[in-house]
Amino acid sequence: MKTPLSHEQMTMIVERATRERNAALSDFIATFADKVLDATARGFEKFVNTLRVDARAGF
Repeated sequence: MKTPLSHEQMTMIVERATRERNAALSDFIATFADKVLDATARGFEKFVNTLRVDARAGF
């Protein structure tokens, strides 16, 4: 048999779930932004190195 929850208990559960969801979303956004910036930096570095090699070769 389920115990009925009071309005306060339901409110606390919903608030906690909202906080946990927001924290997880913040972590996802931060991790995604970090990965995008890393990939962009690697791509830019490869591009610059290609230009330097081409300049040395006289192209």
